[in-house]
Amino acid sequence: MSSRAWKAVVKATSAHAVSDGWWQPHLGEQELQTVFDDVWQGLRSVCPTIPEAHNVDVGFDDRLLDPTDNDFKYVLGYAERVEYLSQGVWKSGLSSEAGRNYVASRGHEYLGTVRIAPSPPGGWFRGAGECETKFRLEDILRHEVMHLIGVSATIRESLTAENTLVVGRPYAGYCFPGAFDSAIHNAEGEPVVSGNCLFKGQLGLEPFFVNNVQLFQYRDEFVSGTSMSHLRSVHAMLTPAVELCDPAGVKPMTTLDGAALAAINVACDASQLAVAVDGTFTSPEFLVESLNSAQNGSEYFYHHLTKSAGVLRSACWEDLRLRLCISLLGCLLTTFVGLS
Repeated sequence: MSSRAWKAVVKATSAHAVSDGWWQPHLGEQELQTVFDDVWQGLRSVCPTIPEAHNVDVGFDDRLLDPTDNDFKYVLGYAERVEYLSQGVWKSGLSSEAGRNYVASRGHEYLGTVRIAPSPPGGWFRGAGECETKFRLEDILRHEVMHLIGVSATIRESLTAENTLVVGRPYAGYCFPGAFDSAIHNAEGEPVVSGNCLFKGQLGLEPFFVNNVQLFQYRDEFVSGTSMSHLRSVHAMLTPAVELCDPAGVKPMTTLDGAALAAINVACDASQLAVAVDGTFTSPEFLVESLNSAQNGSEYFYHHLTKSAGVLRSACWEDLRLRLCISLLGCLLTTFVGLS
């Protein structure tokens, strides 16, 4: 979330008693599931190539926003997805009807997981009405669905080679990149992921794009699961900065979001996308300072989930035509908090 959003919500909450009607009603698991189902179908009406049935396990995580837990005290929610290997890349099982059917046929009950905080300050806003000092539940869930569908990078530091970044996951002695990884290119349009899962770009020194939409990154460090997994725009659904609820309605899917989805072969109806432009952060440069920067002049920084919050598990088999493997890959929604 942005700094001004968090401060506004906390300030407004402290000015209201729980009993004065300002706080939002308690959100239960059944209602959460219903809202998520509505969010999924709403996005499917814009992007009809995603599956009709999502098979996503939706629930709460009590660690999120717990002020005593340094790893999660500013985290609103996170998502994980099941992926399968097809045509040399890892694809989300939720990126297509065929992918969902294939993964489900292999015995996977759930194709993804979403967990959110039980209640942000003042409660989760849902529905219509005045909400300028609250967080809208649908905005968070719509953002998470984008990650479930497959928009996030697997770039991370190599465990075996110093000063080396890698992508993807191994299978049968070979490494395969994610579909989103393979779509990343530099300003000249050149791919920056090699066939052996090496990342050839210079993070922090040059901008990167998918389908000509710029990706978010820090100036002074790379944060796995955060950097390169969001769009550099405050208007896109995949913005790294979660803002306050807009009384006009949910945050719309934009042309930037549509371009990112198109990069992983998810087609959306362009007539239903809100027009947005890239590069809309307050800094005129393409990078944003991180929390650890000695000269941090930015309004934004990430509090990211630890590796223990992600899950990686595999169940591999031999297909008559293809070697395929299902892997649960953590796609983390990291919460934005600003410096004082």
